[in-house]
Amino acid sequence: MKLTILRMAVDTLEASIGGRVRPFMVDALEAAKLQAQEDECPVLAPLNGMDFGIQGQGAAPYRFVLRGEDATIRATKSPKLPGASVRLSALGLAYYEPDRLLDALLSIVAEFLGPDEEPKLSRLDLCVDFQRFDVAGPHGARFVTPANFRPVYPNAEHPETFQFGRGKVVVRVYNKTRELAVSGKTWMSGLWEQNPDYDPAQDVWRFEVQYRREALKELGASAPADALAQLPELLRYGLGWADLRIPCGLSSDRWERHPAWSALAEATGTHTTLNRERAVASIGDLPMIAAAVAGYTVSAGVRLDRFDFDDVWGILGRKVRDRLGDEGNFAASVKRRRLERLGREART
Repeated sequence: MKLTILRMAVDTLEASIGGRVRPFMVDALEAAKLQAQEDECPVLAPLNGMDFGIQGQGAAPYRFVLRGEDATIRATKSPKLPGASVRLSALGLAYYEPDRLLDALLSIVAEFLGPDEEPKLSRLDLCVDFQRFDVAGPHGARFVTPANFRPVYPNAEHPETFQFGRGKVVVRVYNKTRELAVSGKTWMSGLWEQNPDYDPAQDVWRFEVQYRREALKELGASAPADALAQLPELLRYGLGWADLRIPCGLSSDRWERHPAWSALAEATGTHTTLNRERAVASIGDLPMIAAAVAGYTVSAGVRLDRFDFDDVWGILGRKVRDRLGDEGNFAASVKRRRLERLGREART
């Protein structure tokens, strides 16, 4: 079966780190949190070359939250909890290799906690984006899974998302193109466009498996290094946990796996790593942004029926300038967007 694999990646990674936050760091975080409450705006904090916003509110059970575009750090002074927790976002993992981004976060946390503590994974999400197979299409296949919780959204007549499980292991198979239309994560299409086989006229579907702490422990992947060393195996396990098969006979154990799922499983063995994203040195990967702008410029050329780059760019530039207004408005928009990204809730 000709299935186009656009991207395989770590989509979310969460880890907790034991230890106690140093008293002087508690004092600094308390002061910054109070300032954020008074100003009703996160307090900017550049750490290890990355920008974070110290929030005015915590996130139970953590008292302190430092939110950035690429990751979120949570910390507490309670002796009953790990001193800190880090969450690597989908956006951050699109720009950085998982181990390098995690190392950068752990270096920051070490300043909070003192001597290095061994991190333990609390969540790991892996995903595969693909085209040329409509999971909701009339192919007659059925999912075989041990999960009792199996909702279909928005409904069984017009399925866009299939979910299996809600505990240690959760698998979601959903129309990513339609999800992006709601979430507005326009940067994602820029990743797909790097694949020469990407067809913007076709919907992209995503297979996503989420492992929680207990499942990671059972699979021998509690430590980040152990999990990152066996990403193909973890992804294949997820494909088997929610397996798409072709009904034949009464026993689902005898049903053949659908060629699409066989192709996805085979792809996990043909790539040495699942995280094919580039590592960059700072927030704001200009080549990635340029790729997205290039895609929009081509779309504008199609809409205008013009083939000269400078011609299209001139028209598009004037439209953009009209949209943004004067230079003062542009500067204000940049500052506002920067604060919004440092203060908003991380999306998965």
